[in-house]
Amino acid sequence: LGRPITYDEVSVEERRAQFEAAGLDEWRVDLLLGIDEINRAELYRTPTDTVELLTGHHPHTIHEYIARHRTAFAQ
Repeated sequence: LGRPITYDEVSVEERRAQFEAAGLDEWRVDLLLGIDEINRAELYRTPTDTVELLTGHHPHTIHEYIARHRTAFAQ
């Protein structure tokens, strides 16, 4: 992207408080925190052939996706 991208880790408790402060229903807060946990556990780290089986095309890398949608990231 030609610019630094930073990541600020947020604790589960802090994230829950953010979601609740935004007025999200409890079930939605739990769902989003569950997705966060899946990402922390790197469940998606191991490549599979699922995308290719479903679409008939190889999956794109994050670099290909960013290059294709660069303008969306520039805003």
